[in-house]
Amino acid sequence: MTPSVHAPAPPAPKDERRAFWRAAGLMTGALVVLIALFVAFYPRDAEQGITKQQQVDRALTQAPHIIPTPAEGRAPDNPGDPGGWEQLALFGVIVAGLGLVVFLVWRSSRKARRAKTA
Repeated sequence: MTPSVHAPAPPAPKDERRAFWRAAGLMTGALVVLIALFVAFYPRDAEQGITKQQQVDRALTQAPHIIPTPAEGRAPDNPGDPGGWEQLALFGVIVAGLGLVVFLVWRSSRKARRAKTA
């Protein structure tokens, strides 16, 4: 008997779905781990304990620079300040919107594949 030259049959839709959810779970898990590591190891400016006099002394002894380093920042005072809750809420809305777009594209491609096979 001669071997077949036809391509193997595509995986069943259930297998595709299972693979999709595995990949989605893996990506979500990786994202959660990365966020947890970032939050755990990000230096907090308020805990450094640098006084005004130390800042003045450092400014007088070091060459001035225009762009401040990340360690020279300050905690947000208002909701709209960088790192405030409004910016974090906006980030959440952007991530949710991107997720919605991905879901809608996935769903429409799934419908198109079903229509193609039917």
